[in-house]
Amino acid sequence: MPDILECHCKEYEMRTGEHEISLASAPGRIHFLGENGLAGRRLLVSQAVDRTLTVAASLRNDGMFRFFSADSEERKRITYANLRPRREDRWANLIKAAIAVFIDVPGPDENPAEPAPESGGLSFTISGSIPKNKGFGSSSALELAAALALRPLFKPQMTDDELVTRLSSAHRAFFEQEQDVADFFVMMSAGERMWTLLNEERMADGLSAARNITAPFDGYKTFVFDSRVPGFESMAEVEKRSAQLRHGLETIGRRKSGVTFQSPEAVDLIEAERDFSEETRRRCLHVAAEAVRIRDLEAAMIAGDIPAISKLFQHSHLSLRDLFEVACPEVDWLVRRAAEMPGVAASRMIGPGFGGSTFALMTEEAEKAYKEKLEDYERIFGFHPHKHEIKTGASARHLGMH
Repeated sequence: MPDILECHCKEYEMRTGEHEISLASAPGRIHFLGENGLAGRRLLVSQAVDRTLTVAASLRNDGMFRFFSADSEERKRITYANLRPRREDRWANLIKAAIAVFIDVPGPDENPAEPAPESGGLSFTISGSIPKNKGFGSSSALELAAALALRPLFKPQMTDDELVTRLSSAHRAFFEQEQDVADFFVMMSAGERMWTLLNEERMADGLSAARNITAPFDGYKTFVFDSRVPGFESMAEVEKRSAQLRHGLETIGRRKSGVTFQSPEAVDLIEAERDFSEETRRRCLHVAAEAVRIRDLEAAMIAGDIPAISKLFQHSHLSLRDLFEVACPEVDWLVRRAAEMPGVAASRMIGPGFGGSTFALMTEEAEKAYKEKLEDYERIFGFHPHKHEIKTGASARHLGMH
């Protein structure tokens, strides 16, 4: 990964000490349980990973907003009037969402007069090691790192809770969806050798909605296996399931006020509901039972009960396959081959499904044996899986002024 300070100074022809440069970084993340639910209402078990994205930011005096990716050498040059989401700006739109935390950004129907507001413009350089489009939250890491880099330049007294709340609101306004905002909580709350339990129903309370659990997996490594199966039309299927979950939640909410998928009685209410289609019932049962599994997982992790942990992950994967119906034969094969091996503490599909990745906690001996299974996978299915070893990452943080 290139030296981001050196790249920033070179890209913007800055002399040492000419402008203060603010540096911040955010880790990638992986969701182990709970991701396949109703956005904003989920109970998640996640972990920050040891891949990061770093942002350098400095003030300008010409009213321009410039963005430079040191990894791809791609550049964007934007005026204040274009600090709104535009398809052609792709990754730069994520930084715009962070800018909106500190500067009033024009709305989609506004045509503001130039020049730019009091900021005078901004320069950004980004660089990172988080694999893109592989389910590690690289987009969220970019948004969060940019916001952390901007905070000392604009509102150094802003608390972490306020920053995450405002960034979440800016994200919703920019992208008209809120699923990714959970990532900000995971990335800000990470701890060494910790998994993070996040209750999205409490995110309005700030970072206290996330709390860490010690991961009792000494002697195990964590791997993510990319099945290389393309998820054709997966977004349409994800939205279909979200609609079914919204309908299911409204229905059981009419039966008992205040009930959610996290409520202890949710499973019984779903099983007894006569107005559900069988498909809607299956979707809702998966989400309600997943919340129970997550509470059981916390107890098993505290007790260091590896067999119980393994069984909970196995049940979760089967539920994704049979009730939520987002697995595919290739991903299911990868999980089953791992789960049946000695030395594997847990295995499950991750991500929205219809292809994508699996994860496994395994010993070094199990990793060597599983390599032979991966050769069988390529021969049977024709895809060459890609392996990522991940470790617990540090939390998102400001790296100082330079």
